Amino acid sequence: MALRRNLLLTLLTILSTQSNAATDWACVDSSGTVFMPMVEFSKDDKRVLLVGMEHYASKKFFTSVDHEMKTWIAEGKTETTILTELFTCSGPSTGIKPAAGLTGPQLLALSQSFNGGLPEAKKLTRNQTAFIPCVLDVDGKTYRPEYIVRRNREACEATSRSGDACHWAMDYPKGAGIEIQSGDLQLDRLAPAAQVLASLGYSNVSMKDGETGENTRGGIHNWFSMDYRNFILVNETKRALQKSHRAILPWGSGHVTGVAKLLIAEGFNQSESNAIRLGNSKDADLSKEMRQRLETIALNKELIKTSCQEKPESAELTPMKQVTDATR
Repeated sequence: MALRRNLLLTLLTILSTQSNAATDWACVDSSGTVFMPMVEFSKDDKRVLLVGMEHYASKKFFTSVDHEMKTWIAEGKTETTILTELFTCSGPSTGIKPAAGLTGPQLLALSQSFNGGLPEAKKLTRNQTAFIPCVLDVDGKTYRPEYIVRRNREACEATSRSGDACHWAMDYPKGAGIEIQSGDLQLDRLAPAAQVLASLGYSNVSMKDGETGENTRGGIHNWFSMDYRNFILVNETKRALQKSHRAILPWGSGHVTGVAKLLIAEGFNQSESNAIRLGNSKDADLSKEMRQRLETIALNKELIKTSCQEKPESAELTPMKQVTDATR
């Protein structure tokens, strides 16, 4: 309880502070072309490249991301750590199975017992909490809870059938001086109550409590899946920079603004702001799914800019727009 309260206070203080940072989670230029943000931060001789990812996109997009990361690494000519996204396990261990049908009050009680053990988690979830295995994900390298791997496998197979690609099967740059590690939470090392909270994005949570329950569910989910994980990523970045001079954070673009604010609160300065082309709905070689995704993003008038690739004259941050894609 004390840990969660202290983390919440820290996050609320930082995230409510007016600070200069990066960009929106996406940018749409006057032609309707959609771009994902790519922002560089610096502190003394350390550099951080924050890459806003689309988890399911065209193969061209992932090729562009790979090219930009390799170019940035080559320019630095020094050790680089790539901190990847998504919950992991420390090995083929066991984790907590998502509990279905939890109400708003139950979720609130779980969040107030963040470090609660298995007996408490079972009690708060009406004995629904159980163990499940951690297995290898679609990349063949990373252990994750079975329910996440099942989601990734189904989603990646679907995108492959449509001719697209998925983030979770992506190969990152390799070579001398490059280290790849998770920047996210290791679920099997969290208390059972925290593991139940982490599973919210993968379970059916009841919305029958009216406005209070719905707000409780959304607020707790956003805090854990976005704010808390951003906090963990920045801590992992600081740790990585103790042995590397550079770090790359290829995370879902919904995390860009929150992570940027936390980096700046840690004394980093934004040194570059650019963009990676996601696509235009008029592109000839798009899948039906990708075309629809681009059309949906382009309809968001708040994301439309004259240009998306020029470095802005002012680095002032536009508040993050709510991303409805549950996978981000």
